[in-house]
Amino acid sequence: MIRLRGVRGLTQEKLAELVDVDRRYIQRIEAGTANPGIDVLARLKMALAVSWTRLLD
Repeated sequence: MIRLRGVRGLTQEKLAELVDVDRRYIQRIEAGTANPGIDVLARLKMALAVSWTRLLD
């Protein structure tokens, strides 16, 4: 997800705003210490404008 976020030019803070979660939660997802639910994954997919396959790769 770090790469996808970078391609879109988004900071963790901006992505967190778009997804309506705390920046620290984005940080934990990227570090692999948090497992987001389907609702957060759907919002991440939309914010990053990627397919499910690309998001979950």
